[in-house]
Amino acid sequence: MLLLISPCNITRLISFSMLNSADNRLDTRNAIFFALAAFLLFAVVDIFAKWLGQRYPVPSVLLCVAVVGLCMLVPFILWQKGRCGFIPRRPLRLHVMRAAQTTLNAFLVVTALSYIPLADYYGIVFAAPFIAAIASIFFFGDRVGRHRWSAIALGFLGILVIIAPSYHEFNIGTAAALCVPLTLAANAVLLRKIGKDEYPALFPFYSFIGLLAFNLPVTLMSGMELPAAQHLWVFVPYAAAVVLAIALLGRAFAIAPVTAAVAPLQYSSMLWGCLFGSFFFHEEATWNTWAGAAIIIAAGLYLLHRERLAVRAAVTQNAN
Repeated sequence: MLLLISPCNITRLISFSMLNSADNRLDTRNAIFFALAAFLLFAVVDIFAKWLGQRYPVPSVLLCVAVVGLCMLVPFILWQKGRCGFIPRRPLRLHVMRAAQTTLNAFLVVTALSYIPLADYYGIVFAAPFIAAIASIFFFGDRVGRHRWSAIALGFLGILVIIAPSYHEFNIGTAAALCVPLTLAANAVLLRKIGKDEYPALFPFYSFIGLLAFNLPVTLMSGMELPAAQHLWVFVPYAAAVVLAIALLGRAFAIAPVTAAVAPLQYSSMLWGCLFGSFFFHEEATWNTWAGAAIIIAAGLYLLHRERLAVRAAVTQNAN
């Protein structure tokens, strides 16, 4: 689910390292397969989130998925790394900040999915790369030229196309979805600060810790309804899909010769959103959703293309 680690969150984090990697001759087809499987799993996670969010309070849903996720991750980390596996290589404060960010992101995502169609949700959150590009100017001093500014403007135009015809139906779900790209962009900044050398399992681990730390007291003190016993089984595939999707996506970026071979596949989520929305929730994507998504995807691909050219130019300049 775009909940914890979105594909667009890690694109900028890995892109600079992959072009110089000795692994750039590895099989691209395997990377594409892993990435497509990961994005499919993220869409499956969103189905669980939407179904549960329509039936139970969001904090109780996130509390349960955190507990189940930790029950899966803790034994795995102990088996692979022992107790030292829980100690981050990077400053703990960065993981704490990211845990707080992913907790907010998770709350916004489940809230959004509870109110708006899956296709509309994906169309709106595809704005995250554009916001991340703007954020990189302030946090990392990146230079954004007129081509990338044009792509950013076009991406936001696509969002307006999606939401404008239904502005009279604007609700809390639409508002939450509009905030999701901001939290995803913040995640991109934090991931880039943490760096690529951190133990991968700690990313979902600290995210689940953040979800548990926030939603446990909120649920207990407010007396919110917990999921019924007959629905608890849903959290097992829910949490498993989150962890597996993150692992597959990380593997895809690790073996891909360049990020550009994998990153555009995130837009396959739009297809899954339309199909799953129609099949499970009887949602039909409207013309403006398709048109806005097409604009956003075109702008996103062009932005990725310009960033790839910028990285290539930087590598060439350093080599000279």
